[in-house]
Order: sequence, then C-alpha cells, then structure tokens
Amino acid sequence: MPRIALDFDGVLYSYSTGYNQGKLVDEPVADAQDFCLWLHKSGFDIVVFSCRFVGEETSITSPTKQRTQVRAWFSNHKFPTFMYADNREQPGGRKRVELVGTKPYADLYIDDRGYRFENDFTAVKKLLQLPGNYAPWNRKPENQ
Repeated sequence: MPRIALDFDGVLYSYSTGYNQGKLVDEPVADAQDFCLWLHKSGFDIVVFSCRFVGEETSITSPTKQRTQVRAWFSNHKFPTFMYADNREQPGGRKRVELVGTKPYADLYIDDRGYRFENDFTAVKKLLQLPGNYAPWNRKPENQ
C-alpha cells in the first residue's frame, strides 16, 4: 500500500499566524479533511510529520504534548477519526495515522516548503536567488 507523508504545518494546519509557542490557533487548510479521507478510502497509508514532534520531553512544547494537541486539533476540526482515535484497529484493518518528527519513509511527500529535485542544481540556484520564491504558499509576496 503506498505511503503518503503529509507535513502538518502549512499542509493540514494553515500556519497563517506562525508557531505561537506551540499553540494551535489557526484553521485547517481548505479541503484538508476531505483530502485525508480520500487518501484513506483510496488505500493510501498516511503519516503526518512535523518539527513540532521533535525536542526535549521536559519542555513546555514537548513532542508528546504536541502530538496530543495535534490529535485534539484534528478532532476539533472534524478530521476523519483515523487521524486522532486511539491505537485500536481502524476500519479496514489499519491503525490511526502516525505522527513523526523526522523524515519518514514515504512514496510521496506533500510539504508546503518542498521542492522537487530534477537532477539540476542550476535550477535550484536560480530558485534560491529570487527573493520570496521559496516562501511557502501562505507567505508569498503579493506581487507574485
């Protein structure tokens, strides 16, 4: 079964106001809930990755606290139950979505800050030399 890795901030969570000391105050990206349900019904395994899930467990924004907050946010924003339910088997014999803090194995990565490398470093250099060209979708300058 193909595995799809979704970035949390900027793909599922709009991240329009930034990190906010780990508090989840923004809305979902439009159609994120339906997209997750479509992936699941289409037979894809889903893993959600985020830097939120990295750090010291003793900190106020510990990875465990962040995972708990993200699962509650999924529930509060009407994401499908397999995104936040406990670890019991979900319909179809699959477990709930995994939340990871490192780059997971996946067949496809969906990330607001990603770039598809096509064996051409010259193209990457051109991209990096244009101001704002590598900003995420919700932070692009208005004149682009």
